[in-house]
Amino acid sequence: MKNIIALVAVLVSSSGLAIAQEDTQTPQKWNITQCIEQATVNNLRVSQAIVDVKTAKLGIETAKLDYIPSIGASSNFNTNFGRALDPTTYQFSSNETVLNFSGGAQMNTTIFGGMAKKHTLEKSKLTEQSAQKTVEKLQNEITIAVAGSYLQILFNKEMIQTSKSQIELIEEQVVRSKQKVDAGTLPLGDLMEIQAQLSAEKYNLVKLQNQHATSKLGLMQLMEIREFKGFDIVIPSIPALSPFIMSGFNEVYTKALELPRIEVATLQSLSSKRDVSLAKAARYPSLSFSANYGSSWSDARQKPDMSPSGNVTYGKYPFIEQLGDNASGSVGVSLMIPIFNGMKAQHGVQNAVWRQKKSEIALLQAKDILYKEIQQAYLDAKGAYERYVSASEAVESSQEAFDYAQVRYDSGAATSLDYNTSKNKLILATSQQLQAKYEYIFKLKILEFYVGKPIEL
Repeated sequence: MKNIIALVAVLVSSSGLAIAQEDTQTPQKWNITQCIEQATVNNLRVSQAIVDVKTAKLGIETAKLDYIPSIGASSNFNTNFGRALDPTTYQFSSNETVLNFSGGAQMNTTIFGGMAKKHTLEKSKLTEQSAQKTVEKLQNEITIAVAGSYLQILFNKEMIQTSKSQIELIEEQVVRSKQKVDAGTLPLGDLMEIQAQLSAEKYNLVKLQNQHATSKLGLMQLMEIREFKGFDIVIPSIPALSPFIMSGFNEVYTKALELPRIEVATLQSLSSKRDVSLAKAARYPSLSFSANYGSSWSDARQKPDMSPSGNVTYGKYPFIEQLGDNASGSVGVSLMIPIFNGMKAQHGVQNAVWRQKKSEIALLQAKDILYKEIQQAYLDAKGAYERYVSASEAVESSQEAFDYAQVRYDSGAATSLDYNTSKNKLILATSQQLQAKYEYIFKLKILEFYVGKPIEL
């Protein structure tokens, strides 16, 4: 998670973190770190994944306890009516009511079952590790999404500011044009052309403001914030962009293989191998051990007493004495050898093998997707920086051309069409520069995130 936060830490600086203190009623502005923390804590998918981790931990405990023999106790109390077997003489007696009680304890355990218990425990451990990595994987995805939304908001803010500056410039031009029209040095059509340009730019500003609101809403939804009013982000101090310089592609890819998304696929592949071992365990004989102990009591049972003369008499047989005299136990070993079960074991093994093959392909696919993503990020970052440099040159030349066109227009040497054409070229170049700027920042931070290096200004 530290690497994730470091991914976008470049957007935060000490100069950009300060929140206005002049007005205590000013709503809190969120920096990128706060946005990430809020999003990862409140995300419902992450919450579900955390529950899965707890369930997986319980699965490990269950698998460990399976090594302990199962012990149980039972008891039975019943009343017999009518003709019944006399427990003393073992002859059927006349109709009467007889009370009976019996109880006992049992213990069972599997001594050998094809190593199924071991494979189950190892699989449970892999499931728990996979659940942990899934949480990190989801946090990574959310962090990247938050970073993208944050950058989009910054881009929209700059575009809005550029549009407002253009509106102020055109409004000044409208004032000067009115003065010239009143003085008779400028045709009314030129004034109307400038006013139309002002209306168009105001419409563009409204569109940009709507896009800005939409991008803020997207970030708020990632953060699970319901109250839209007053939400805003900190505008960080972003230094001048440096040329695109990254370590070798293979180094980036090798380091990126440590990402949770790849580890999840790896653990799932290992888990599928355990499934094959579990399926094969059904082919082996199983050896079990059991032990039982119990006793019984009946109110119809009488205690025999032999006199010195050899006569036998029967008297009351106390409860405790009966339980002691009637106690019995047993121990046993059971061997079960599978011979034929409708090919279920064989088919189970084949299904497990195919599932293992599928998980191995899924791992290769995850690595292949990551490889292509890094390739694309490399290309996009390099292309974005080149476009940024080109757009910056275009902005500089377009600004000079616009300044010259404005001077010529003010002196009456250029038409409103020439003026508007030059201004539109400047706006387009500025927009392209901002787009390339934020795309380069985003792609570069993605690559640095893959490498796992801390990002510093």
